[in-house]
Formats: sequence, C-alpha cells, structure tokens
Amino acid sequence: MSKLQSQRQELMTNSVIIALLAVVIIVLMSLFLVYEGRVALVSRFGRLKTNAKGNIIVYQPGLHFRVPVMDAVKNIDMRLQGFLVPSERIYTQEQKNVRVDYYVRYVVSNVERFYLSTGGSFFKANNILRGKINDTLREEIGKRELNEVITGQRGDIMTTLRTKSHQSAQNIGIKVIDVRIVKLDYPQEVSQSVYTRMREARERMATMYRSEGDSESEIIRAKGDADVVRILAKSKQEAADIRARGDQQAAEVYNQAYGKNTQFFEFLRGMELYDKSVGNDETLLTDLKSFKLFNRFINGADDSAS
Repeated sequence: MSKLQSQRQELMTNSVIIALLAVVIIVLMSLFLVYEGRVALVSRFGRLKTNAKGNIIVYQPGLHFRVPVMDAVKNIDMRLQGFLVPSERIYTQEQKNVRVDYYVRYVVSNVERFYLSTGGSFFKANNILRGKINDTLREEIGKRELNEVITGQRGDIMTTLRTKSHQSAQNIGIKVIDVRIVKLDYPQEVSQSVYTRMREARERMATMYRSEGDSESEIIRAKGDADVVRILAKSKQEAADIRARGDQQAAEVYNQAYGKNTQFFEFLRGMELYDKSVGNDETLLTDLKSFKLFNRFINGADDSAS
C-alpha cells in the first residue's frame, strides 16, 4: 500500500514539474524583446495587429507580450542603412560609356509603408532604391557630354540624385540621407582627349587668373604712384610754406637787430662782402683810407657823412 502511495506521489510531483515547465515555456514564448534602435510589428495569421482606431501598432524598444504560435514578430532596424553600387555602365549624350560607383545612405521613415512595400526586407528595399537611382543617374548623365560629366557638373548630378531618389523612396517608407558618386571611370580610348580638355580648361583658367592679377597689379601700382606724387607735392608745399615763414621771421629779426645798431651791421656786411670777393689763395692789398668802412677805426670817428 505504501508503495502505491509513493508511486502516486511521484506521479503528481512529475505532473507539477511538467506543468510548471509548460507555463514557463508559454510565458517565454509570450515575451519578446525589442532592442534599442529597432521597432517591431506583430502579425496574427498574416495580418498586422492594429489598435482601436485601426492604426498599425508599432512596438518601441523594450519588453512586450504576444500570443504564442498565433502572433509573429517582425523587427525593423531604424538605424542608418546603406549600400555601395559598383561599376554601373552608363552612356553619355555622345554615346560614350562611363562606369559610375556610388553609395546610398538612408533610414526607415514610415514603418508601416516600409513593411507593406518590402515585407520588412532591407535586401528588397536596397534593390528597389537601386533601380530608382539608376534610372535617375542614366537620365542625368545621358543628357550631358562626357567632358561635362567629368569636369564640371558632378556636383549638380549628385544634388539631383539626392532630390529625386528621396522623392521616389518616400513611396516605400524610406528617407534618403545621401547619394554620392565615389568613382567615375571612362573608357581608355578617350582618356587622352579628356586629359587634354582638362589641361586646356585649367590653362584657360590660369591665363584668366594671371590676366586679372596683372590688371589688379597695374591698378594698385598706379594708385601707389599717384599717392607718392600727391604726398611729395603736399610735403614740398608744406616745406615751402615753412621756409617762407622762417625767412619772414628771419627778416623781421634781422631788421629789428639792424635797427638797433646800423653802423655795426653795415661794417659786418662789408666784411662779408670782402670775404666773398677774395678767394682762399688770394691776397688783397688796399689802402685802408680809401674805404669808408675803416674810417671809424682809423680816425676814431664816423666819416660816413663826408
């Protein structure tokens, strides 16, 4: 009897353990985790779950519940995505082919539209976006000549690519951040002509810059010469004015001094006259009495009246 009870007790224990395990498994299957930088959509029998207003429920990062087996979870990465397209052959206006490498950067902007258009597959989204960009790239390069594509209008092409690809990508819930041409190759047979055209274009630009520089140099030099002439004329005029004022003041001083002792200044001026009349190596012999200048010293009186 005790053996039968022991078997029953063991059976009950095993049943409880199995039930607990089943509960744990069901709970674990009911939970799902959405990581940072991602969102999730839940579909039940192929249809996305919606709220009371009929809008699709987008599950943000965190821990959420679902109905096991019935509900399927689709995670969508909301971080920056991108892909590189190598060597697409495209023809220019004159039917010369070029090889273009470019890359694309985008993010998912509308989760519902992205899921409905691509099934949440970034591989499919990349192919759709690549086809749209290739069409635009062929259109833009096809209406330009090879020289324009290589030398001057690559920036315009990239701007147009970004604008048109962003407009097209909105239909699949994507926002294009950047489209940029990485590499642009052209056939070997036209490389020399392209180099020649580029060299001629650079030489024309260099000639233009040198001409503008020479013109500016002449203008600056002429302005400098005019400034020098004007400054010198002004300086000479100021010097002449200062000299005239100095001469006037000197004359006034001389006149005032001469008026105080006329005899002395007459004698001094006469001596200066004799000094200038006789050279350094010359000797002058004269009779002092024949010169009124020395009467004062000879006779001791002023004979200027005689």
